[in-house]
Amino acid sequence: MSFAEPWWLALGVLPWLALRAVGAGPVGRRPLLRHPFADRLGVAQRSVAPRRSGSLAAALGFSLLAVALARPQTVGDWLAPPVASRQIVMVVDSSQSMSIRDYRLGDAPASRMQVLRATLARFVGARRGDEFALVNFATRAATFLPMTHDADVALSMIERLRAGLGGDDTAIGDGIGLALREITGADGPRPALLVFSDGEQNAGELSLAEAGALARAAGVPVYVIRVSARPPPETGAGYDLRRLAADTGGRWFQAGSGADLDAVIATVGALEPLVQRAPTQRAQIEWYPPLVWAAATLLVLAAVARIRRLAR
Repeated sequence: MSFAEPWWLALGVLPWLALRAVGAGPVGRRPLLRHPFADRLGVAQRSVAPRRSGSLAAALGFSLLAVALARPQTVGDWLAPPVASRQIVMVVDSSQSMSIRDYRLGDAPASRMQVLRATLARFVGARRGDEFALVNFATRAATFLPMTHDADVALSMIERLRAGLGGDDTAIGDGIGLALREITGADGPRPALLVFSDGEQNAGELSLAEAGALARAAGVPVYVIRVSARPPPETGAGYDLRRLAADTGGRWFQAGSGADLDAVIATVGALEPLVQRAPTQRAQIEWYPPLVWAAATLLVLAAVARIRRLAR
């Protein structure tokens, strides 16, 4: 046990010094001479007992109060520190083709965007403590949600994603370039980009090679998830999304169904896990409340004893 403010303990001895000074300590003195009226004196001596008991209760109460003011503490369990925030930018294709209903949500046909929204909502909901930003792209790219710690705001913005926002083309490079600008470079685990698209680059000012070079220079892995039930195109000789993902330290995935999309997100989550910091602080258990109650009880008893004595 330790005391947070030990200097208050010095006050605990003052009531006892006062009792000793006025001769009202717990130990009385024997009379040296026998008085002729000893019986009457005996009655008087017995009447001193309430005064002594009241003084002792008051002294003990003030001493306990001094100990309470010193705040006795014991060390408890380790405190779990907050999760180290990882900055994650979700880069979502919002071209018109994302409205194609080649997925299923439960037993009903669903569009690619519908299933993607549900998957992203589960992903964000399971990673509270991370930071999230949302960029959508089609013919042009736009920041849909700046970087935020507020998972509820991120979930709300995910629900607002719609196919057809920003045109019908696929400017993936512009989306990646804009997403990199959302990363603030704050201390913590490395950030990551998650790119969701059902097509290949066919618009925009920034090429895939340029976007890949920017991400590689920033040390940001890009995970590319193809959202389509159709087979992926054959790998060509040019710089495509597979190569961009590999060059940045990320991975390329094909998600042909909602179950595939969930599995891909789980894989990405395992590759970029929540980071729990090691605990550095322990709980401090305060013991002053029972001391305050005990001190208050004794002081009340001392006051009652004094009132009774004065009433005689």
